[in-house]
Amino acid sequence: MFHGTSKAMMEKIVINGFDPRTASQMGLYGAGVYFASNICKSHMYTESYRSSTKKPRLACYDCNASDRTKGYIIVSRVMLGAVEYVDHFITTKERGRKRRPKELKPGYPYDSTISNPGAKYEATAEGKQVNVLNPLHNQKHQELLIFSECQAYPEFVLEYS
Repeated sequence: MFHGTSKAMMEKIVINGFDPRTASQMGLYGAGVYFASNICKSHMYTESYRSSTKKPRLACYDCNASDRTKGYIIVSRVMLGAVEYVDHFITTKERGRKRRPKELKPGYPYDSTISNPGAKYEATAEGKQVNVLNPLHNQKHQELLIFSECQAYPEFVLEYS
């Protein structure tokens, strides 16, 4: 699995491993460490992508890195355990608070979350509402989310420009 990041965060991850406690609290599927099975999705979280003037906003339509700023992607071994497959984003109100997915059965929470490509829904109190016309809601790549530092091992770093 791939994890794109900045040089500063890459250096911390190499020394300390992945730490979900320091991960972004505003992820679309909850707070935790995100990985992708496509390297171009992970490229979107690098300084190389963020400094590019030729990027689509929040959607990876073209998996080519066309700029010259260095990017850092950590190739990792990830253990998923019991997986929750999701077809919706968590609500904006929940972002910043959700730490783990729902429970598989009482006392046994899922270990990870996977969102596969396709249309996504915004979860609401009234149910699910789809907006497939918005590119943000039509996910192009698989994303994986873990909640414990012992679930991922940073195997090596790709530095590129």
